[in-house]
Amino acid sequence: MTATGTEEVTNVVRLSETTWQLPAIVIPLALLALSLPCVCSAGGTLLEIPLDIRHAALEGNIAVEQSAEGISQLAAGDRANAVRIAFELAEEGLYEVKLLVVSPFNNPHFGLRDESNSTFTLAGQTRTWPIRTSEQPRYRNVPALFELPAGPHTLTLQNLPAEVRLREVMLVRDGILTESREPVLPPFDMLEVNPPAFPERTFSVVDYGAQQNNGPSFSHALQQAIEACHAAGGGTALVPPGIWQTAGPVQLKSNVRLHIEKGAEIHFSANPSDYLPPVFVRWAGIEMLNYSPLLYARDCENIAITGDGRLVGEGAPWWPHYLKDQEMSAAAYAAWVETFTSVEQRDATAMGHVFRPQFFQPIHCRNILVEDVTFESGPFWTMDMVYCEDILVRRVKVFTHGPNGDGFCPDSSRNAIVEHCLFSTEDDAIAIHTGLNDDGRRVNRPTENVIVRHNRFSGGYWGACSLGSLTTAGIRNVLYHDNHHADMNHAFYFKSTRGRGGMVENIHLRDIRIERMQNETMTFTTFYSAYFGTVTGPIPTFRDIIISNVSANASGTALDMRGLPDRPLENFVLENVSILNASAGAVLENIRDLRSSNLHIQTTRGEAMTLTNCQNFIMAGAVLEGANGIDLRIRDTRNAGIVFLDAELRADRIAFDEGAISNVLSLGETR
Repeated sequence: MTATGTEEVTNVVRLSETTWQLPAIVIPLALLALSLPCVCSAGGTLLEIPLDIRHAALEGNIAVEQSAEGISQLAAGDRANAVRIAFELAEEGLYEVKLLVVSPFNNPHFGLRDESNSTFTLAGQTRTWPIRTSEQPRYRNVPALFELPAGPHTLTLQNLPAEVRLREVMLVRDGILTESREPVLPPFDMLEVNPPAFPERTFSVVDYGAQQNNGPSFSHALQQAIEACHAAGGGTALVPPGIWQTAGPVQLKSNVRLHIEKGAEIHFSANPSDYLPPVFVRWAGIEMLNYSPLLYARDCENIAITGDGRLVGEGAPWWPHYLKDQEMSAAAYAAWVETFTSVEQRDATAMGHVFRPQFFQPIHCRNILVEDVTFESGPFWTMDMVYCEDILVRRVKVFTHGPNGDGFCPDSSRNAIVEHCLFSTEDDAIAIHTGLNDDGRRVNRPTENVIVRHNRFSGGYWGACSLGSLTTAGIRNVLYHDNHHADMNHAFYFKSTRGRGGMVENIHLRDIRIERMQNETMTFTTFYSAYFGTVTGPIPTFRDIIISNVSANASGTALDMRGLPDRPLENFVLENVSILNASAGAVLENIRDLRSSNLHIQTTRGEAMTLTNCQNFIMAGAVLEGANGIDLRIRDTRNAGIVFLDAELRADRIAFDEGAISNVLSLGETR
């Protein structure tokens, strides 16, 4: 069957089963029945193609059933099953694949259930991974990008877990992953970040005796190649195509590029003893000696990891340790930080608990390049840049499916650019940190000058961009623009808590597309319920945050902004922000000095905006549409100076609660 129409809205093209009605145009779209191949074509930067599972070829104990909402879904009686879907593409491209899944239980603790894998095959590529689900339908990414030519294709999903219901398979092609030559023009002073250069010398692991499926031989050969390359003055340590197994960590050296060719896969050992002796790391904001990161560099300059190969962290055996992470890190903090124990005496490996190692942690390094490679499911944070400078990450793919699988973490680092990457992570994709409480204050190194642009954040479990909660030494000068977000919990999650302290300031978020967030579209809070939070202690400050040109559709809460009563969020600007079809409106509490222009909030239930203890607001051209008949609700007696200009607000759609009085609100027009 051929799709006969497309819908074009802000360069987004989506094929669907319904008729879309837009201003001045009505575009019928053909039903994609998969009993016959379908031809899909579109223009613009984003193409989303949902494949109808009702006509898929089914094998084994699997059938089509109806959900409680009457939606067709595939249900497996056991794991011996397969789903095959035929389709035809009109245009070649680089595609991601997403599965819309749901289950009767909410995402359980890792390690408390079977981590058995499902298998997906398309265009000769096969991936196996655990499909994680929740009670609410959500898209989860297959951990790969697929280069698909025009023409017919068949995808196969095998061993679908019996508790999972599959509702849709979607192909996505996004032009945002195509590299541009746009200059970097941040609204703050920042030195240019250029990729390091390496001499034209190559040291292949094969020449040093590497054998496939032989961990000791490969680990020894790779480290020998890196050491020889470093001793020669620099160059490339080469891993050719093949399946390579490590027997321990890889330690990078100055002036060495680790290049993993297309078709090469490095699978890392999951045996903690292979990562001894312990090395100096920062683990979730605390300096310690711990199991070595899988890829490690210390006091290096001009280092790189490049190539179209895969780095597979084999994280599943590590993940159950996370169940005691908070308990044991609290014990470590009390034993070390509160007693002023020197870092040299903080041996985490002697505590009887495995603090999961990071996938890649350079520490005290400069001039770092990570390019083209794919990271898959390490034990802990993926790219944790600690005390580093001049970092360039581009065209990287990160797929993580375990706890704390954060993607890119500038950690008390400066001058970093992340561009044209795809992140599908179990935790925050971008997580900016600066240390934990007293240990962060001891080190006192902020994170500053970070640019995140032209990336796609898709199908992950938590947020796309997170600042905090480790804000202790301060975060400043962040530019985040031209990124696309779909099918996550949050697009932005800026968080801290009493006890952290630290100044978060001069943050610029602009030109953003957001679709289908499960929870809040954007959260800014110093009320975060975090471990190592305190009742007293240093208070974090969030100020000078500018948000502009944001288009969001279909989310939980539109906007959640909450400061502390004794330290409000301050000096926020929202320009041309549109959040439509949110299940709940904007909640603003303990905020001082906010300016907005052309803010549009539309809810599917509840009021559009609630203000509590807010002062000195000027909101021009706001459109608030509350589904319950209340567009604006003002609570408590501490609000003051709330001004709406050129707003379509009616008195019968404004509510005052908990002692709030009407004279705190002024309605007017611009002259």
